Amino acid sequence: MLAVDLGADAVGLIFHPASPRFVDLNVAKQIRKIVPAFVDLVGVFVNTEAQKVHQIQKEVHLDLIQLHGDESPEFAETLGLPYIKALSAERSRELNANDLGYVSARAFLLDSRSEQSYGGTGQAFDFAAWPTETLARLILAGGLGPEYLQEPIKQLNPYAVDLNSGVESEPGRKDPDKLVASFEQIEALRTN
Repeated sequence: MLAVDLGADAVGLIFHPASPRFVDLNVAKQIRKIVPAFVDLVGVFVNTEAQKVHQIQKEVHLDLIQLHGDESPEFAETLGLPYIKALSAERSRELNANDLGYVSARAFLLDSRSEQSYGGTGQAFDFAAWPTETLARLILAGGLGPEYLQEPIKQLNPYAVDLNSGVESEPGRKDPDKLVASFEQIEALRTN
């Protein structure tokens, strides 16, 4: 609710059991009840079977899904749900929106990946990896928080930012002070 009160446009729920940020279905339903209209509830999935994605989407009434694994364009398109596709920032220079095949993606989220994790690593990526003309509606992720937020936004001008590991006191636990400081920085950039 703090994120909503600070002006978040969306709240993400991680449905990947290996993540320290995993949200149980019952907790997700409770969160759905308190997230107000005009704030999207996004379910984040990593290589989840289509049937399971549909089940969770229906039970929680998700507004969007985020595919954060190795999901193919064909898989994404057959879901028939509004979605964001996460891509590895390290590969983004080679990508062209017309070649990706994710024709109905609402946006693309660029994040750092590691051998152990599909995202949420807290690692920033090199600005040079940011596509200059290849992709539209880019969401910047990767360790963003009060210590590392204004410069990437100024330099890259993303469509949106995804705050996660950079606003935590430990994996899976958001830090209210870091969240407030991050939103204050974003607001300062909006007004300048």
